[in-house]
Amino acid sequence: MSRTAQAAVVVQVTPLALREAAAAAFLGGMSTSKFREMVKDGDLPQPIKLGGIACWDTEELREAWAELRAKSAGGSSWDD
Repeated sequence: MSRTAQAAVVVQVTPLALREAAAAAFLGGMSTSKFREMVKDGDLPQPIKLGGIACWDTEELREAWAELRAKSAGGSSWDD
């Protein structure tokens, strides 16, 4: 018998929007209280309401993360 090589296909799907706890986890696993603080301070985007449920757009979260990383490059690094 011969074995047939099979290629594994991995598909990564990022949701369009996340609820609060998932959005905090999406940003490196920060606590929801820190996430709320950063939203309140304007460092992270405000949620959108979908059927009365607060959700965060993943693209807006990515953009905010990139801005925070750029700001931190001028000061102390988050990697320290």
